[in-house]
Amino acid sequence: MAVVGAGGIGSVFGGRLAAAGHEVWLIHRRPEVVQALQRNGLHLTAPTTAEPPPHPRPPPDQSPSVRPAVEPLRVQRAVQPPSGQPFAVDPAKRAAGLDLHIRLHATIDAAEVGDVDLVLITTKAFDTLAAAESARPLVNPSTCVLSLQNGLGNLETIAEVLGAERSLLGMTYLGAAVRGPGHVAFTAPGPTFIGEANAELSPRVLNLAEAFSAAGIPTQATDHLWDLVWGKLVINAALNAACALLGAGGDDILGSDAASQLTGIVAEETARVAAALGINLPYADAAERVWQHCHDIGSSKPSMLQDMERGRPTEIEAINGAVVRTGQRVGVPTPYNQALLLLVRASEQVRVRRTAH
Repeated sequence: MAVVGAGGIGSVFGGRLAAAGHEVWLIHRRPEVVQALQRNGLHLTAPTTAEPPPHPRPPPDQSPSVRPAVEPLRVQRAVQPPSGQPFAVDPAKRAAGLDLHIRLHATIDAAEVGDVDLVLITTKAFDTLAAAESARPLVNPSTCVLSLQNGLGNLETIAEVLGAERSLLGMTYLGAAVRGPGHVAFTAPGPTFIGEANAELSPRVLNLAEAFSAAGIPTQATDHLWDLVWGKLVINAALNAACALLGAGGDDILGSDAASQLTGIVAEETARVAAALGINLPYADAAERVWQHCHDIGSSKPSMLQDMERGRPTEIEAINGAVVRTGQRVGVPTPYNQALLLLVRASEQVRVRRTAH
């Protein structure tokens, strides 16, 4: 398999699968990251509380039609990583949490890899088109392409470039952060869900879910993925922009009456857009679910805050922007999402202007 966009989440998935014995290529556009991975392998760490649970934990009120998979992913090529050892654990550090050093393949050029069984796209939403184009050399007639990205629109972009027949969609509640070239840390546990765009529980989706779960990433196949995607979008729309603007983690939101109220209002507004689409969210109370997520992630920083702190573009257009555009289409007002969208856009524009001067 190949991971296109091997940042935090991509490295977690790729690293866990490599440690389980699959042949994995991490594709990254920064030469210094590729060089570190080639030289030292992937360093994957986490405090004990951030390690993923041993079995999938579905969100509240999850439908029983979400099912675990039944067969392992079939890999057609040799699975031994370059070092001859899938991974090594430092026993002295194990008690403090996850500490893996994983040997795998890394490159800046997808053409070096050749075709693979699975392409995992984990780039930021604004890079999806470029990622899909770069993945062309990885694809053969039987290749699956799985998007594990935030926001809306990624699946459609990938399908347009690489083919709808091979495109799958997933979402994950795992949190991860890049600590340095070749070093990624788990920051929050959580389940992962994958499915077909047409809601079919296909053998390939079941196989992938089983392979991910066996590698230590609790994953379930589902035939109501869009409900779950919107379930996460409600959380991201309410939390990511607010945390990015406030410089806050989950604990900070819960510790502020005003921040808690704001995120709850945005969650309920986004849930109304989902309802207008006929989406059945996997929880009864959108605001309560967002606050529960704040509790789950604790002091961890959402990805949009990490992006703003590093001076990188954010995924605001694919999250709150997508909610605003969808709300306009279905006739649901979204003033709070619109305000967050404009505030994050303004913050990015001010930063760019200051940097230019």
